[in-house]
Amino acid sequence: MVDNQLILNFAISYLIGSIPFSVLIAKYVLKKDLRKIGSGNIGVSNAYRAGGFWFSLAVALVDIGKGFVVVKYILPNSLGVFAVCVGQMHPVLLSFHGGKGVACYIGTLIAVKPLIGSFLALGWLAMTKLTKTPFISSMTLLVASTFFIDLDNYLFATIALIITRHHKNILDFLN
Repeated sequence: MVDNQLILNFAISYLIGSIPFSVLIAKYVLKKDLRKIGSGNIGVSNAYRAGGFWFSLAVALVDIGKGFVVVKYILPNSLGVFAVCVGQMHPVLLSFHGGKGVACYIGTLIAVKPLIGSFLALGWLAMTKLTKTPFISSMTLLVASTFFIDLDNYLFATIALIITRHHKNILDFLN
């Protein structure tokens, strides 16, 4: 039997993830199209290139907020994590060309396990500051998170999709 409420909550979670706040903030604050700057990605790293620390912090907070709100209030399970992160990575509102899902994933971790999620977020931030390589910090965060959460098929799929979104970074790193 199909659970209509579950389907509705999944759709709402995906749509919340799809809201391109970074594009909207860049348009009104920077008067720029974030998709035409740097890597063209709508995530935190490219937001840093486009507008510096404070702008990227704002983008990170709204992306973290999307993940947090969905998992805390709309779909409080690993399916919610999957839905909101897929929405961030493949937003219908931007022809399925979105971010890489890391900040959104951090928000879901904070919603599920506030202390551990916050610790991992601070670790990501510190490692990014230290290495100047958000990609390495993101991959470390993903691996580290698996030690603190119950990994099921949806969480495994979410982590795999985030890693896949970093394929160019992985190839560049290996070369």
